[in-house]
Amino acid sequence: MARPKKISDSDILLMAFEVISVEGFESFTFEQVAKATGLSPAALVKRFKTKKHMAYLARNQKWDENLVKMNSKKIDQLNGLDGIFEFLHLIAKSVDSKRLGEHVRWLGTEAGEPKTKKKVG
Repeated sequence: MARPKKISDSDILLMAFEVISVEGFESFTFEQVAKATGLSPAALVKRFKTKKHMAYLARNQKWDENLVKMNSKKIDQLNGLDGIFEFLHLIAKSVDSKRLGEHVRWLGTEAGEPKTKKKVG
């Protein structure tokens, strides 16, 4: 019988996003996230397999949180130049990073990753 999880995947991804926003997507490590979460790097590898996969899930979770904050009625009202800027502001909040250039390059590699669609439990 498996031991119950002390910390949810969702909480881990929140903390991982904080580490990633400081360290950058290419530079963060499982060890840094492990230190932030109080878990071992091996436990993180077991749950998320690769740091790239963890980063995708963390970013996607942040994106989903920001979409929830911006209700669907407001999204439907986005039009024109102001709508574009409002939507870009939403995206910027989801990719908040002190290493934005690295972040943008990293996002460009995402399109071919089917695993990024996985939902977190």
